[in-house]
Amino acid sequence: MKYIAREGQVVVHTPPLDVGVAKRIGVPQAWLEALTGPATISEQILTLWRPLAKLMPRSRTAYATHCVALVAVQTGTHPLSLLYCFDLGTDWMAQRGFLPGRPLPEVAGRFPMDLSPLYALHDGLVNWASQDDGPLPVEEWRATSDQQGGEILEVLTEGGRALGFVVSVDPVRAYWVDADSETDPVREVEDPWAFMDKFMASWLEGME
Repeated sequence: MKYIAREGQVVVHTPPLDVGVAKRIGVPQAWLEALTGPATISEQILTLWRPLAKLMPRSRTAYATHCVALVAVQTGTHPLSLLYCFDLGTDWMAQRGFLPGRPLPEVAGRFPMDLSPLYALHDGLVNWASQDDGPLPVEEWRATSDQQGGEILEVLTEGGRALGFVVSVDPVRAYWVDADSETDPVREVEDPWAFMDKFMASWLEGME
């Protein structure tokens, strides 16, 4: 918990939560059923991710299969977030989903995918230590220059790699940008939902 401890006072809530407690600490409607019902961790996650069942089926299944702890966390910086914890054998890691509710920027309406189902569940879902390896919180979407002098808006990052949208042209298209690749540093992504689903699920599927 050392990374979250830097945010000040930390309070951890372990489901199932009392409904009154859930409302008092600000559990959003999108999390309420999963965090208050008497269910296993796997069932909690399947319930949470129900709106993404068709869009991100691999991720939904992988998280439900491999998550060993699901907790709601309050800190001095964030009123509430969810930690999905995974046992890697030699150590643990966690993905952190932030409180939803922040409206998507107007430019998101031009994307070739509607990100609202994902961001209605979490405003970003990133590695708790590195703060990337997944969809970024809206306020951290990053605009970078592309090779043609346009602009790529990066919404998912992993180290020096990113999934982004070229917003300087119409229609907007999705691209995977890999700063470390000498042969294929920028490539178009035809199905960004399928790409994101594979990205979020594949490292967990490798544990099976």
